[in-house]
Amino acid sequence: MREKDKLLPSEVNLIKSAEQRRDTHELLAALGLRPYVARYALLRLRELLKHIDSPDRSAITLAIGPLLKSSDPATRAAALRALSEHGTSSIIPTILLVSQTDPVAYVRAAGLSAYTALVPHPEETVFIDALADADWRVRHAAVIALGRIGSTSSIPHLKRAMEKETRIPRFSFRGDLDDERNRGLLTRRQYRKALSGIK
Repeated sequence: MREKDKLLPSEVNLIKSAEQRRDTHELLAALGLRPYVARYALLRLRELLKHIDSPDRSAITLAIGPLLKSSDPATRAAALRALSEHGTSSIIPTILLVSQTDPVAYVRAAGLSAYTALVPHPEETVFIDALADADWRVRHAAVIALGRIGSTSSIPHLKRAMEKETRIPRFSFRGDLDDERNRGLLTRRQYRKALSGIK
């Protein structure tokens, strides 16, 4: 572990103390510290909020929102996970932008998942466009979302994406799953699972 990624005892105590007192405001304040500390605070905050009946979602969104601009991709992804559980509709445009433009694939995938969680009737086109993403994690998030939305208009797009992706041989001559051609491909089963949820 790099030195900058180590939690100082004072930082651990601050976060643990806030969690024990169920002080969400102090945990939210810790989000303004170094990225590694912010990620730890987010993790503890998400755990704490499971035990609070009606947390102040507006305050949570206001505190977590700026982390979507963090230079640390893991912090951006952690913020998206927290917002998917406790965010408000005011953050949706920012989440949508992150899901389409973030340079890091797993952050874009987390953005799609957060968008799905926060929007009662998400725009299908967001996920149809994501089926063409270069990274399998983003495509996988899109496939799952389209299966959950359950719109019959997404069927041709899912089938087209499935044919394009599964046309490539899954195994090399040696049956090596790590073969360059097989990395990052979704399986036909993953597409079929989504399609089976659409009536």
